[in-house]
Amino acid sequence: MEQQKLPAIGRRPAASIGALVAALLLSAVATPAFAQTEPAAGTIEAIDVLVDRTRDEAGAIALSKELAAARDLTGAASVLEAFLIANPEALGARGEYATTLCMLDDMQAGRYEGSKLIAQGADAGVMAKVIAACGSVPAPAAVAAGQEMGQ
Repeated sequence: MEQQKLPAIGRRPAASIGALVAALLLSAVATPAFAQTEPAAGTIEAIDVLVDRTRDEAGAIALSKELAAARDLTGAASVLEAFLIANPEALGARGEYATTLCMLDDMQAGRYEGSKLIAQGADAGVMAKVIAACGSVPAPAAVAAGQEMGQ
């Protein structure tokens, strides 16, 4: 009997930022409330809804807050991280991201994001929220010099 050869699997092009955002968002949102009000998770329609909701900073923050309220802090952080990949200057989203990281008990990463906020000139309201969640936030110069971020 002759063996059939399977076709070789070629290399696929690198995923776009949009595909990355969609994948992160899809993996982050799987709550029963979402399933009742939105298209079924895993469908193209559900991915489109998530991408549309996170096109702007307010939408990304709102979705992350919904996930955090549903006790999905990892999903909330994923939404914000995906948004910040495409929008690194979004101070409100970075503040929420730093706060969420500290809520996840990743104090070093949260403080690092907080120091980025200082370097980017975030306002006192954003910084107050980050400091409340993370404690002290190192000065950007200390981070750039590779000094230890306090525990």
